[in-house]
Amino acid sequence: MTPAPVSDLLALAIIRRMLLELGCEVRPEEPGLLVGPLELWMHEPRPQLEGLSPLQAMQMPDGPDRVRQCLIELIGGGGAG
Repeated sequence: MTPAPVSDLLALAIIRRMLLELGCEVRPEEPGLLVGPLELWMHEPRPQLEGLSPLQAMQMPDGPDRVRQCLIELIGGGGAG
């Protein structure tokens, strides 16, 4: 059985919660935020997700874990997203 698709709004809420759990205060309007404007970031392909966007990855059974790992790498690695 395939999981139900995750809507944009639900994915955004899940990603915001992940960031808070990782100790990153979510302020997408801040220019210095590593992941950039979150709504834009979740639609952009990420090399850490094998070229999928976070939103596309969230549709996979292991997607939330993969997106969380991507966020950990971005936050911990100090690189721009």
